[in-house]
Amino acid sequence: PPAAPSADLGSPGWVRLHMSVGSRARFHWLTAFALVSAWCAVMYGLDVPPSFGERCGKGVLTPACNAQRVVDAAVLSVSHMYFPTNGGSFDDRDVTYQRLPECSSCSPGKCPAPDGWNVTAPWCESAPFDPEGLVSSLTATVASLLGAHVGGALLLLPTPNHRLAHLSVFALLSFIIGIPLHTSGILPLNTDLYTPSFLLVTNGISCTVLIFCYLTLDFGEYAARKLAVRFLSPCTWMGRNAITVYLLAEGGVTQWILGVIYVTHKGRTYSLASLCYPGEFWGGNDSDGARPLHPSRSLAVLFWTLGYIAVWSVVAWWMDRRRLYIKI
Repeated sequence: PPAAPSADLGSPGWVRLHMSVGSRARFHWLTAFALVSAWCAVMYGLDVPPSFGERCGKGVLTPACNAQRVVDAAVLSVSHMYFPTNGGSFDDRDVTYQRLPECSSCSPGKCPAPDGWNVTAPWCESAPFDPEGLVSSLTATVASLLGAHVGGALLLLPTPNHRLAHLSVFALLSFIIGIPLHTSGILPLNTDLYTPSFLLVTNGISCTVLIFCYLTLDFGEYAARKLAVRFLSPCTWMGRNAITVYLLAEGGVTQWILGVIYVTHKGRTYSLASLCYPGEFWGGNDSDGARPLHPSRSLAVLFWTLGYIAVWSVVAWWMDRRRLYIKI
């Protein structure tokens, strides 16, 4: 669509200009409102029966009583939920609430449960939950709609000042609504439940970071812009092939290829996957599935993670140099 007409900052035309950007996406806003309303209706309208020794009811967002757990278990079945079976694999199961004080003696780390946990919090090891379940996907979808609005504003508004003003107001409104919802206890921040307060606060943070990048890359002194462009180049490479890099790095393809290739060392057989990851062959004997007696601060895992990111950054750089862009 053509760019919106220009208007001076602070004038009535300025307000109409920014309102017109929102009105162009009115169906997006209606969809976002409907999805958030559906989330609230489920989480605060469903009467959850007593579970794991706790009295539940409506609007209780605890691990034992949240309605998302009940809906996902009824629709998907427990065997298809991430926790506690993770599709049948008990070794890789891990969920955020296992780091709560009721479940971990070194909270927020993941350690052995405190004495008496099986009496006071039986849900620690057995309450089914999927952080990417049906209900949390409602509000997670709204995050994409908010991002689409930001992209539309950048395309439609005629000047950088208008774009910065629009992003600033959008971020400020997100904070003004989201933070009080959390501090009042009405809708606490929760990434696994993807509460509307979490949606708004993260949207405000994202807009703030985008404003900083916009100011740095487009309005800073020449030397500062040049330095920023060089420093952020890996982000550009990744962004131009985001789907491809994500699927290669996290889709399991690379891990599967490395997992079917074996080598023998000192009489023992290792897959290339186990050789690359710290724990079995290098970097100590800690593993993801074992609960240590203290919070894990493994430098080997840190270096491995940074190296993994560097490897895929090089792949993204190579694809960018060759102008190989895979899109959906």
